[in-house]
Amino acid sequence: MKLRCKLLFLLFSLYLCALSATSLRGFNTNAFLYNFYEQRFTIEYVDTLNQLEPDVLRFPGGTIANKYHFSKSGYGQNSAFDKKTSQNYIVEFVRLIQSMAKPPKVLFVINMFEHFYKPTMSDWDLVVENLAAIKYLQQQGVQIVGVELGNEFYIYPVIRGWDIQLSAKEAKRLNEDSADNWWPDTYKKYNRLAQFYVKAIKKIDPHIKTAIPFGSTRNKNHKKWNAFALKMNFADAYVQHWYGSINSAENEDVARKNFVEFEDKVKENILLLKKTKKEVWVTEWNGIDFGFANDRNAQWKQTPLHIELNLKTQNLFDLLGVNMTIYHRISSGKDGDTYNLLNVDKGKIFTNATYWAFLKPPFKVNKN
Repeated sequence: MKLRCKLLFLLFSLYLCALSATSLRGFNTNAFLYNFYEQRFTIEYVDTLNQLEPDVLRFPGGTIANKYHFSKSGYGQNSAFDKKTSQNYIVEFVRLIQSMAKPPKVLFVINMFEHFYKPTMSDWDLVVENLAAIKYLQQQGVQIVGVELGNEFYIYPVIRGWDIQLSAKEAKRLNEDSADNWWPDTYKKYNRLAQFYVKAIKKIDPHIKTAIPFGSTRNKNHKKWNAFALKMNFADAYVQHWYGSINSAENEDVARKNFVEFEDKVKENILLLKKTKKEVWVTEWNGIDFGFANDRNAQWKQTPLHIELNLKTQNLFDLLGVNMTIYHRISSGKDGDTYNLLNVDKGKIFTNATYWAFLKPPFKVNKN
């Protein structure tokens, strides 16, 4: 019996290794320039990131990407932070990649949000600007592995175009081909824009893959968006973000129980996406939100439990054959240590406990 268990474990380990060899691992970079003098990376930061050897870095990030402008300074949002630099952060991002011992690939998130909400330019000008950012990265010798067609569209009412109460008849039609005429104008606009972006990106480089956002909860609005997203079969992949459900937990055993429930939800969602024959990318994830509902797990951040749940989450993605996993996040300012691996205070680097775990498998995989 013991021999059989050992053999099963060995086979499972080999299976995970095979999956790891074909998947990409990396980090989200939003807020990555906090507390650097003149908004420029230091050699110490590059050296610290080099040790992680990421396959891919996500730029400009998640929520930040929803209002990102390549043609302006900083992230192009006109914030006090953006005004600290005269150049766009993509310039410094490229310098970071070019400075690394093993330059990572890039996952770029385009600003789709402003096509729908408080636009500062025409749709055409925004399309041109988004594509110009992609071309800039290529011209600088950066390898773009994929493009996300907007960030988390399923959570924004201004994008969804409703919250509409569906009749039973309309709800049934969501799963029928004839439902295409039902979608509100904002859905139709997203569909047109997404297809246009895909065609344009493929002309820039046919090897760049594109991905549609896909909700990761059983929330009714996520489900409505997902029914629409599943009809868009022109992209190469679907994107999900996975954070633990924020539940109350009096101790670590309860947090682990919450994690088991989380695993079931992840499996259900990702196996559904696998049926589409598209790639699955998890471009934001963190194993931290499994207890203490009011303070985002502040008492358990950067602890052995946090590391343990990060490990279990990555192993789960590997088991399910996720093609790309992007951890949220690599770094931020001195007070932003709930999620990130590094803190930066006046340019000085401080490594959090979770950083050291990412120097080992399954987070870091030797693919040579």
